[in-house]
Amino acid sequence: MIDEEFEKLVLTTELTDQHRAEILELVRALPSDADSPVQAVIPAPPEKEDIRTQIANAELPEKMKLAMFGSGVARGLLIRDASKLVQQAVLKNPKLTSQEVEAFAKSPNVAEQVLRLIADSRVHMKSKEIKIALVWNPKTPIDIALKWMRYLQKPDLKELSRSRNVSNVISSSAKRLMGD
Repeated sequence: MIDEEFEKLVLTTELTDQHRAEILELVRALPSDADSPVQAVIPAPPEKEDIRTQIANAELPEKMKLAMFGSGVARGLLIRDASKLVQQAVLKNPKLTSQEVEAFAKSPNVAEQVLRLIADSRVHMKSKEIKIALVWNPKTPIDIALKWMRYLQKPDLKELSRSRNVSNVISSSAKRLMGD
């Protein structure tokens, strides 16, 4: 059924009688279950696949491409991927920000390998916040945490020495560094 407002619009618009007749004929030929003539003519846009679903269904090459050129959300999800290649590709992404690297360094959900890759990167380790995040992360290997602990300030070391979230080796080393 033609919407009355649509029919009025067609009749009041400056069209030739022939064009008006063609439009009305086309609209009357549309299926009657359409909500409006426009919806029947213009198909609904396809639903965009959720990034999580896209990553879950992706093969390794697709994940690598997403890791190297994807958005921040994709990088955040792919850094926790089981594949070391994908994790490395995320850290090599040219769009990667220091805030993202800091979030990765703080996260206890990332693999030890990722923390090692961050610690080995001169570019990333220029940031004091990333050094602190690595030392505070309970999943950071002890050798890396000890290496970067010497760059922390006294207040950071004091807080670290009292923390129960880090290993005993780290907290006792922080106490020892404060005494120096």
